[in-house]
Amino acid sequence: MKTITFRPLRIIKKTGKITVASYMQWRKVKAADYSEFDLIIKNEYADLALDEFVYDHQGEQLFWFNHKDPESLPKNYADLELAAKLFGIPKEHFEGEQWKTSEPIGKGFHWSVKGFDCDGVPVFSHNSAKYIATHYSDMNQFEPLTVGEVLKWFGWFLYQLENSRLKIV
Repeated sequence: MKTITFRPLRIIKKTGKITVASYMQWRKVKAADYSEFDLIIKNEYADLALDEFVYDHQGEQLFWFNHKDPESLPKNYADLELAAKLFGIPKEHFEGEQWKTSEPIGKGFHWSVKGFDCDGVPVFSHNSAKYIATHYSDMNQFEPLTVGEVLKWFGWFLYQLENSRLKIV
């Protein structure tokens, strides 16, 4: 059985700043969820203050979209009208089939929800001040990333896993 060791937050020894795991580390956990695996969580974050700011591996402060409630974010549903248009299939062909699209596709969010990939994996490590200043026009959608925010989404992320056996060390 596969074993993955994961630490969502850690302290950079050289600077003493708190950093979040890279997107690829979060992605590795999600990718392993296709079958049973052991997930060992290093809880170095347990003693960190929830209001402490989080930085990337280079020491730049990170920012996060001000999403508050995972359950309120739009899910990804199939759009039969769009499918008919894209594939040139008459809409009548889908008559009576709408019930099949009543459940979301996968565990992720709609593509318009920023800060996550298609599977709902958060991309905390991407949003430095320099990055958001050059890629976004509305700065009001961001707030400084804190330990508490990372831990909230970490809990949600773990809850979405289906095949992990957790061990906290």
